Amino acid sequence: MTFKVHSQAVEPGPSWTAWKRWQTGVLTVHPDHAEFQSRAGERLAIRNVTSVSQPSRAELRRQRDISWPVNTWVAVHYSISGQPHIAYFNDGRFLGHYLSHARMRRCLDALIGI
Repeated sequence: MTFKVHSQAVEPGPSWTAWKRWQTGVLTVHPDHAEFQSRAGERLAIRNVTSVSQPSRAELRRQRDISWPVNTWVAVHYSISGQPHIAYFNDGRFLGHYLSHARMRRCLDALIGI
């Protein structure tokens, strides 16, 4: 399954210039791993997925996080040679940050423990 996404390596946070940290590209989820290909040509292989998380808007609102209406980033926790890593993905379509990411989330959840 292929998704047009925004990606970033650091935890998303509210900022007027947050978009500068994004890399736009394509996330391809294979049966045993995922791969992010940025427009700039960089590739990120995601294997050994340990968990996938996404804060709910209600949870963010309770924490008084001002980004609660648009923070729909999906965090993919994985390991490389035993070292933990996190990649953050969001829908790259026009106004995609406001849309449900259920399909992408289900595909990524299927990689846990593989």
